[in-house]
Parts: sequence; C-alpha cells; structure tokens
Amino acid sequence: LKELGEETVYGRKTRKVEGIFPKDAAKGYYCYRTIMNLDFDLKVPIKMLVYDLDDKLIEKLKAEKQANE
Repeated sequence: LKELGEETVYGRKTRKVEGIFPKDAAKGYYCYRTIMNLDFDLKVPIKMLVYDLDDKLIEKLKAEKQANE
C-alpha cells in the first residue's frame, strides 16, 4: 500500500491509501488498483475507488452511517 496522506471524507478524518495489483487477470485480480479512504476512528474503509486492468474507473463505493445507528 502507498500512503497518499490524510483527507476528510463525509466529515470524517481518513487516511488515503492506494493498492496496486498485477495487471494479470489469470492471477485472479479483477482490478489494477484501488484507492481507499480508511476512517481513523472506525478503522474501516468509508470510500473506495476501483480501477480495471486498463486503469479506468469501474467502481465507486462508499459507506455511510445510517440515521438510526
């Protein structure tokens, strides 16, 4: 993982990291890289961008606290 610094996401302090995987679908990887924002307090990813083997954005994932939690 490569550290990309700190960033505020959805009002939460996060650590931004990037993971790069082999560009080899035969090894079982469906993506080339992912950028994640890990919540400092909750210790979970709250935002993730996933790039395919051609380095094109294919997924944007986010986690938010439900109003009743």
